[in-house]
Amino acid sequence: MAQTKKSVSEFIQDAFCPMIAVLCSYDAETICRKNNLTFAELIQPFCRLPSEVAYRDPSNNLIILKNLRLEIKDYNSLPPQNTLAKKLLNDAVFNVLTNGSINNEHEIDTEQYQLQIKNTTPWFDSWRDCFLRIAYNGDHEFLKNYLACIMVVSTSHLDPLDAFAKLVQQQIQQQQQIPAKLPKWFMTNIYKYFVLLHDVTEGEESKAISVFGDLKQQYGAGNCHLLQINSKRPGQTNNDINEGPNMPDPWRIYVKQSSLSIQQQSKKDNSLSDSLSNLTELIDQELNLNTSITHPLGSFDTSNNDLSSTTTTTIDEGYDGSSITSTSTIIHGACLTLSDHDRIHVFMNEFVTKGLLLWVETNLKTFNEQITSRRGLTKLFAMPKKFFGGNTSTIKNQPIISSTNLTNDSMEIVLRRTADLAFLFQHYELAYTNYYAAKRDLSRDQAPTFYAGVLEMCCLANFMQDSSASKAYPIQYMDEAIEIYAVVSRLPIFATRCVLMSTEILKSKEAYDQAVQQFLKLSQEDSDLRGALFLEQASHCFLNYRPPFIRKYAFYMVIAGHRYLKAGQRLHALRCYNDVLKIYGKPNWSLALDHINFTLGKQSALLHQTNDAMKSFNALFAPNNNIQNAQQQITFFKEYLTIFNQLTSSNTVLPELPVPLIDNTTIKILLAGHQQPRMGLIYNFFFFLSNEFLIIGGYVSNCNDFDFDETRDIWSELERTITAYDRRCSGTRTQINLFTNRTHNQQHPIAVANETIRIEFYARNTLQVPLLLSEVQILWKFSLTGWKRKTSISTDTAEEWKEYTNDTLTPQTDQLVDCDILSDCIIFPNDTSKIELSLRPRRAGNLTILGIYYRLNILVQNISDQTTWPYGIMGKTLFHVKGIRLNSNRRERLNVIYGVDKRLEIQVVPEAPLLHIEFSPMPDAMFCGEIQSCLIHLINTSLLHSITRIRLVTSQPKLITISSIDEDSLLIYTDECKSIWNHPLNQQSSVLTLVSHHHPLLANSTRTIRLWFHASQLAGEMNIDFLFLYESDIDISKSPIADFFRHFISNIVHPTYPIHRHRTSISITLPSISLILLWQIAISNQLGQLEIRHGLHMISPSIELPHKQQEINDIVQYELIYPSIVEHKFTKILILPIELKLCNRTNENLQLQLQLIRASLDNDPLLSSCCLWSGMTEQFINLSAYEHLSLNLRACFFKPGFYSLKNISLTIIDKINSTTIPIKSNIHNYFVDIRTLL
Repeated sequence: MAQTKKSVSEFIQDAFCPMIAVLCSYDAETICRKNNLTFAELIQPFCRLPSEVAYRDPSNNLIILKNLRLEIKDYNSLPPQNTLAKKLLNDAVFNVLTNGSINNEHEIDTEQYQLQIKNTTPWFDSWRDCFLRIAYNGDHEFLKNYLACIMVVSTSHLDPLDAFAKLVQQQIQQQQQIPAKLPKWFMTNIYKYFVLLHDVTEGEESKAISVFGDLKQQYGAGNCHLLQINSKRPGQTNNDINEGPNMPDPWRIYVKQSSLSIQQQSKKDNSLSDSLSNLTELIDQELNLNTSITHPLGSFDTSNNDLSSTTTTTIDEGYDGSSITSTSTIIHGACLTLSDHDRIHVFMNEFVTKGLLLWVETNLKTFNEQITSRRGLTKLFAMPKKFFGGNTSTIKNQPIISSTNLTNDSMEIVLRRTADLAFLFQHYELAYTNYYAAKRDLSRDQAPTFYAGVLEMCCLANFMQDSSASKAYPIQYMDEAIEIYAVVSRLPIFATRCVLMSTEILKSKEAYDQAVQQFLKLSQEDSDLRGALFLEQASHCFLNYRPPFIRKYAFYMVIAGHRYLKAGQRLHALRCYNDVLKIYGKPNWSLALDHINFTLGKQSALLHQTNDAMKSFNALFAPNNNIQNAQQQITFFKEYLTIFNQLTSSNTVLPELPVPLIDNTTIKILLAGHQQPRMGLIYNFFFFLSNEFLIIGGYVSNCNDFDFDETRDIWSELERTITAYDRRCSGTRTQINLFTNRTHNQQHPIAVANETIRIEFYARNTLQVPLLLSEVQILWKFSLTGWKRKTSISTDTAEEWKEYTNDTLTPQTDQLVDCDILSDCIIFPNDTSKIELSLRPRRAGNLTILGIYYRLNILVQNISDQTTWPYGIMGKTLFHVKGIRLNSNRRERLNVIYGVDKRLEIQVVPEAPLLHIEFSPMPDAMFCGEIQSCLIHLINTSLLHSITRIRLVTSQPKLITISSIDEDSLLIYTDECKSIWNHPLNQQSSVLTLVSHHHPLLANSTRTIRLWFHASQLAGEMNIDFLFLYESDIDISKSPIADFFRHFISNIVHPTYPIHRHRTSISITLPSISLILLWQIAISNQLGQLEIRHGLHMISPSIELPHKQQEINDIVQYELIYPSIVEHKFTKILILPIELKLCNRTNENLQLQLQLIRASLDNDPLLSSCCLWSGMTEQFINLSAYEHLSLNLRACFFKPGFYSLKNISLTIIDKINSTTIPIKSNIHNYFVDIRTLL
């Protein structure tokens, strides 16, 4: 709220102070110009009298004037032109905020809100002071008319007395012009004061004394003064004249107010202030002009300066006639000393006490005598009417006098002039008496402006009286005056002045509700800047209510911000919106908060405040903001894309994007995962750290690599087995290769250079429209330090301490990390999608995974004009991981404290050998006790290092053995039968040596070994786990890492009926196969890469008796006909046609029910999902006896992967028992491999 250092009485007193004109000769102005000042500017700092002065009123009462201030202006000064006035008002508001003014804050604490609100509005104070300073005077009042004129002539003039006479004549001629022109005078016989200006350093003192004597004789001693200035020559220092080293410059603030450098103002940043392009119409409306608005930098029209055109000025004059110059480097008063300052003080004191106050006393007595005599005549003529009667009602309704009949000597004008003079010189009781008398005599209907003026001054005079505390403030007078000024007379400038004065009075009386009403009366659309300021003041008044009205404050602040935008004051609009952001941040205000954030984002972007704009726009798409509909989000998102494409066009830093939302608890880091496996195997690494020897390797799995932690206990047991077998492994420490939120991540993961690191996470779309992510890759930071062993002498270079990152829009020439790019990813509304990305560090060092880096856009259908939709924006989303919650001591239990999580801070060690393992061929099915074999291809992919030893440890050593590829002594087989039954394997040790150090596996070479499987004799499921260990020839002192290579084969469980190899009668007792193994499974990951995985089931057959009754599968049979492998470019949805064949094998008519359901296979790590069916999801089919029927179905796929088609339900409707009987296909599983077409 507006707060001034002055009291309300002092504020009103300074707003209505006596006006004095200064008329100088050319030679006097020349003397003053030595100080870079005009004479009016020279005496400005001394216009407030430091001591009390007094005069006597018509009743001979002593009136003491306290803190009297005179407003002295140049005789030739004119009110500013309308465009310049508007610029002054706009800049008064704008400059206070850009100057970084400090505002005090006070705390408001309620049950719902804890706020820090600014309790000062210096921009409003600045606008109010500027408004009152440049506001012109009306014809209905005399408060802004000049009371006196100071004539100034220097002693250097050839004939000073003649110059004074000419100045007096000039003033009289101007005052008597018809029509009248500016300046306007208080009355015909104004007070004239004569100043003889003497330059001490250049003038002759004797001449000055002689001329001053003649001047006193001609105009009177009390009306003349000899003022001596310039006691110091130009360029002379203060030490030369025994003055202080630092002379004060009291003129700086006054010259700054009175001079405006238009050229300097036009150089301001247009992006910060649109006051030149979107200026308010306040002054133009207040002046009631119909002229068009010109640019403030255009030329001024000075051809006419009469009273009907009060807005003209000259191009080289400011609004008060001072020259337009820059005040930043000009020194004022360079030729003045402290003695000169004292002389100016004396001059002003004598002017007031010996001249002006005596003139005031005389005129007050004259006015009082006129009023008294005319009142006697009025009563005399009113006596016959009183005795003889008359139509009082008619006389009451008729106006007493019209505004056109008000002349300078009319009673109402005399009363107004007397009251104004008394008010200016602090005789408020006399002023109130005359204002009130004039109010009774004037008519609102025919003299509304005069009537509103006396109502306004009645209120102010009533408040300014010493006894005002005991009197009630007549607010009804001020309300009526505001209404007349604004509505009837259409003079909003005077209505604005009424509001400024009255609201200060009401706030001092704590009548905030009435102050709000008056502020809102003038918040209409005719002036956006004034409306914004008044709305903001009204909102601050709501905070002073008891209790404070927080929500009303916020509501009116938002409206004020909107009006600031219309007025071109974007910075103030942002301030208003930011002030209420916390208030509308509470629940149930989502729509209001969206409006505020949208406006803040848009306007901050126009002001090139990128960070603020990004913060506001990101809040529009917050996860908890779900009240927006899809169309509104599309509108917000389009504006978001358009603005940020403009902002980030020259920006090198990636902005942080609000969507999608990353679930940080699902982030998994898998080390040494292969991007493109060979022959269908997925390889991943983990490490054993040892100080004795080096063991390197990895593991391969047929299950989801990121689910490896589920089987960690199995591998721990095999690790103990290999440790017991080989004592060299007893000092090793396991380095895990899969890091999740469930692992202990206190240590840095260790990766190997040139090997793939895979990252898996889930992203959620919180919007109502689908998101399109393109060019998705990992955001990283890399440095070359960190992997070396610490030594006593540091040999790190500057390059090693340098950090590299792809967190920039600038292309990088030296990429130390290669990232795989996901071309496109669609996340549907309110859906979660799993994303898997990979990267490969090229050198050893420290790698930090920061987040993801992608181009964001949305998929919108039915856009009227596709060409207008903006291109997506490039940005990032950061990862934020935290360790497990600590719970070891009292402090951790009482607080929420999380441990260290270093899974994203990876240490990269130099390149090491990498072993690939390929199996070919794999057995499709096995009987109980059957022995089959497959080939193991051991491939050393390293180009430098050889592998000296490879060992294999298994969980079922009695069922596994190895042999050379050429060795056939184990069993003999023919082309017709490649398997043998019930052959024993004499393998006793659980650790098998595949490669020894005597015959190492050289770099870039391959070795093939045959692996034999022996099926169990017992019925049931059985898992066989393999753990490979290999050693290298790397020097341990240079690379302190050791790795295990793991390979396990997990079961794919398919609980089905026994299936016969050959279809025969039920009585045939051939050995049955309990499971036909699906040994090659293709899964397409998020990168569109094909992964081939292997699975092996060894389940012995169980004996089952054949059913006596005909099985359901013998009643009705069905089969799905479709291609097993489909390649497709996923620029659009894949719709796969599938043929459903039905066969009724009975002689009865059947009714079938077909349901296409959406089943979930999330627990199956091999399958991406079930397919989605298109079309009718439920059908009833009538199948005749022995009828064959075909139906066409359609399956939909949105991304590549390995899908199941078993989400189909076919049942027979039993109408007799009112039940349904499910039907199963002859083929137990239907799978389809959907691949990306490259």
